[in-house]
Amino acid sequence: HGVAKDKKNGGMNCSAYPQQVTKKVLEGLDQGIAGASVLAENNDVTLRVIDVGVAAGESENSWSGDVVRSAEFRVKGGTENFCTGSA
Repeated sequence: HGVAKDKKNGGMNCSAYPQQVTKKVLEGLDQGIAGASVLAENNDVTLRVIDVGVAAGESENSWSGDVVRSAEFRVKGGTENFCTGSA
């Protein structure tokens, strides 16, 4: 998601949403209140999301493990802009 950062922070400013929104989306998925969670539940579909590098801010993400799980090896602090180098 580093590519979506503001240009002043090294991104390409290609998203209307800041990185913090990604964490909120995953929180909604983990709590079963996001649209994809509701659709999955109503259609007997198992939804799994792997957090490989969501920028956590002050602390690490703590997911329930039911829907969202942290990868064993994560990109610390979120990803970088893949248009200018390795994500």
